[in-house]
Amino acid sequence: MDSRFILAVSFLLDFSVTIASSQSIVRLVGGSNPKEGRVEIFHDGEWGTVCTNSWDDQDARVVCRELGLGTTGEDVDLDVSREGDGRIWLDNVRCTGFESRLDECVSDGWGIHGCGNEHDAAVRCMDFVRLAGNGDFANEGRVEVFHDGEWGTVCDDSWGKRDATVVCRELGLGSSGEAVAGARFGQGTGRIWLDNVACTGEESSLYKCGRSRWGVHNCDHGGDAGVICGTFVRVEGGQSSSEGRVEVFYNGEWGTVCNDEWDDAGATVVCRELGLGDYGEAVGDTSFGRGVRRIWKDVSCTGLESSLHVCRTRPLGPNDCDNDQSAGVKCYRYVAAPTERSSDATDFGSRITDDGK
Repeated sequence: MDSRFILAVSFLLDFSVTIASSQSIVRLVGGSNPKEGRVEIFHDGEWGTVCTNSWDDQDARVVCRELGLGTTGEDVDLDVSREGDGRIWLDNVRCTGFESRLDECVSDGWGIHGCGNEHDAAVRCMDFVRLAGNGDFANEGRVEVFHDGEWGTVCDDSWGKRDATVVCRELGLGSSGEAVAGARFGQGTGRIWLDNVACTGEESSLYKCGRSRWGVHNCDHGGDAGVICGTFVRVEGGQSSSEGRVEVFYNGEWGTVCNDEWDDAGATVVCRELGLGDYGEAVGDTSFGRGVRRIWKDVSCTGLESSLHVCRTRPLGPNDCDNDQSAGVKCYRYVAAPTERSSDATDFGSRITDDGK
């Protein structure tokens, strides 16, 4: 037999493969609630299960995120009465935990397995982060994270607005958050999981932020971190919803932005953050009214930021800005429009419209 053929067969037997397929679909079956159950994947026109060999929390996390059932998941033992009875599609699945779909993970390949349905993999999905404690509203509380089967708190060392914003966005509680320190929402109990958290503000989950190692900290529960979540920016005083005076939420109250250094880049960030358009025009007079309180000055954006809070800013000092210096915006959308280039050829350019029209 050709030695090259033997080498090729040996390679296929000894190494796992990535099974990416645009046709696969994942579901959970047999659980006591919609967030848990036996993992089944649809392939080649048929649903099948996944073997528990090498199955762990990293694989469960991918399944839960793919299904939109939580930011994390855990491997659970399956009740015998809930075993599958059909195909076993995957075995030795080894996800890193960062894949967006189960079929992007490494495995032995479709239909290749060494187990029976009594070893079907199952998961329980949950959020990685939650708010707990004695907050008065659902959008505020002590930050707790789930790790190694246990909820624990976050130390307030280096805890700041960018970290809080990541938590709030992850929980769907607003586009920004205010950082709260000193166990304002009560002291937690048990583990302190994270310390020296350092988010950039752009992460989709607190899990992705820089931090100390799990469980390594130099604080007690008197330093438990918390957040107050909410909408960070709004426009007021315009004749339509796509224009107005820019107001930001800071230290528990709404206020305006001084128009020093205010430009189209900052306006564009506001319009995109609020979903009011693709492009913004800066307005630097009192067209939309004067507002009540000035909060920020010297706002400097590149135009590529996902939120105004990511831009460089600083709070106002005494007499920094008068009532005639309120920053405003007009938001526009790009809309494809036909542009005739010749009698027998048509190309498409773009035009800008306001109010999304």
